[in-house]
Amino acid sequence: MGSVWKNLRHGARTLVKQPEFTLIAVLALALGIGANTAIFSVVPALLPKPLSFPAMDRVVAIWDESQQSPRNEVAAPNYPDWQAQSQSYEHLAMYRGWIANLTGIEEPERVQGYLITANLIDALGLPPMLGRNFRPEENEPGKDKAVILTHDLWQRRFGNDPDIVGRSVTLNGVARTVVGVMPAGFNFPRDAEVLAPLVLSPELKSDRSDHSYMIVGRLKAGVDIQQAQAELNMITARLARQYPDSNTGLGARIHPLPADTVRLYQVALIVLMSAVGLVLLIACANVANLTLARTANRTRELAIRAAPNTGRFSPIRRLITESVFLAVIGGALGVLFALWGVELLKASLSGLAFQFAPLLSKLEINYSVLGFTLGLSLLVGLAPVWQTMNAGLNESLKEGGKGGAGAGHYRSRSELAVVEAALSLISLAGTGLIRSLKDCLRWPVNLK
Repeated sequence: MGSVWKNLRHGARTLVKQPEFTLIAVLALALGIGANTAIFSVVPALLPKPLSFPAMDRVVAIWDESQQSPRNEVAAPNYPDWQAQSQSYEHLAMYRGWIANLTGIEEPERVQGYLITANLIDALGLPPMLGRNFRPEENEPGKDKAVILTHDLWQRRFGNDPDIVGRSVTLNGVARTVVGVMPAGFNFPRDAEVLAPLVLSPELKSDRSDHSYMIVGRLKAGVDIQQAQAELNMITARLARQYPDSNTGLGARIHPLPADTVRLYQVALIVLMSAVGLVLLIACANVANLTLARTANRTRELAIRAAPNTGRFSPIRRLITESVFLAVIGGALGVLFALWGVELLKASLSGLAFQFAPLLSKLEINYSVLGFTLGLSLLVGLAPVWQTMNAGLNESLKEGGKGGAGAGHYRSRSELAVVEAALSLISLAGTGLIRSLKDCLRWPVNLK
């Protein structure tokens, strides 16, 4: 125990005597630990809530597919053709985004709505908690004056009124009758607050140039995506022959709905996490290079401490103690940076982000991430110890005892410098991509 305290006191004195090295190393570790902890603590709160529909594995999204893009919105006339010719689905539904101004109750509000075919809710398998679903005839022209509210809007603007069904609300200047309220947890299409019938007019059914609709289907029990895709390939080939002007070269692709819903959002988060991960790696490489350079300049001291009368592993224990000190100090400062970073991120986000990701309001540091980054920083701080032991303690210190740093130290430092340069270039090239996350959070993204 006495030797432990002796090493601790010596390590503290050594770091105090070299304030430049200590300050740079601690700040590098603190920035890497703080940035990673802050970002990886925020990410779980930003991920969209998982869809929670019955038999979710059977619910799919279908996109038009062309040589230019694997995901295109669907032309409305393709929908009835797919519906009539397919045998793979219990329900096949169509919808599109719709912005509506809610007026006539207190303050006007712009709400996110969707126009849907009557069977969309059947395809999702989660019926309204109050009232009813749309009827098929409400998709006909002149019969569409109905609306279904989501639970959040019903709670926020109508005070959980149990008698809301049958009341009239005004959307875009048109009076609509509330026929239902969706249950809490209904979260599709994303950001939906009101649902209204999609009018399937003759003009809509004939315009194959307007690709602005999305398709969702529920597969029949026992039908997998591969079988449904094979059937859809035959249907799209048939339509290409029937409508060569609009459907030539146009196919369709089926995707599981949960993965399809969060795909764009996940890309932005992966970019951000990759960027801060590179920051941590660069910080660790910097600290490792600094500690290797510092150890190389102390080889005579370490050689003396490795003398038989002082204990062969005495310098190793000293280096370990100093590395632990750096990791602890850098980690403590990194916690402060993480706290500031979390608050800064929350302050930079718009109210729409909090509306979409309510867990942001209860955000706190993820201590599992903090522990991982601290552990990684400690391992990096032990680089000189590893180098010395890997090269052979006696041989390394003999070289150092002659006043040289040893070829192993110079080689390791050169390799780390190359790694730092490569990581910096990658980080710099990817910096512009991070803006996609900010844009994704600042504006409501309709994942089509």
